[in-house]
Amino acid sequence: MKIVKYALAACIISTGFVSTAQEGSQKAHCKNRKAHVMDALELSDNQRTEIEALREEMKEKRATLKADASLDEAAKKEEMKSVREEKKAAMQEILTEEQMDKLQAMKAEHKAKRKDMTPGEIALKQTEKMKEVIDDLTPEQEEQLHALNLKVVMKIDAIKKDETMSEEKKKEFIKGNMEDKRRMLESILTEAQMQQWDAHVSSKKKMRFGNEKPALEPASE
Repeated sequence: MKIVKYALAACIISTGFVSTAQEGSQKAHCKNRKAHVMDALELSDNQRTEIEALREEMKEKRATLKADASLDEAAKKEEMKSVREEKKAAMQEILTEEQMDKLQAMKAEHKAKRKDMTPGEIALKQTEKMKEVIDDLTPEQEEQLHALNLKVVMKIDAIKKDETMSEEKKKEFIKGNMEDKRRMLESILTEAQMQQWDAHVSSKKKMRFGNEKPALEPASE
């Protein structure tokens, strides 16, 4: 079977335990998505059991790798790639070719929906998520957050579309914009509110990447 880059498998074999209310909400959301994927693929009981076992195995490997003090960050990153490849190969052994094809179609559909969103729609979605996660936002703060989200989204959109810029340079510029956004958030939110947002972002990264460092992309959802 062909190797499929399977984004939704992040939920099926994701890791991370939750402790805060925000993290609990993210866990429930991920669990619902996982159940939806499994149902859509019409997995057998045996396949479901094997996928859950794979999830636990991958979680342990990532945790062990993260705790390995003998490896620097670059080495850990390379090892994480190996773990991801191992995961993909295992998924191919568990699923039928038809199920893998369906996963690919689901991924393409999910990616297309996100790609079709305008910068304004993305900024609005990010702001609504922040309003949902962060307590006691004032109307002024909501306006400031939306303006900040829109500004950053438009900048990143322009960077991604710049054909004169290398991919490495794009990553560098996007990272700079996200660091600037972080500093602006600290000037808009109170310390307690910032802690709530940080807990949400941390939880989402754990759910999606199993404690490994995620690919560079806008973190505010």
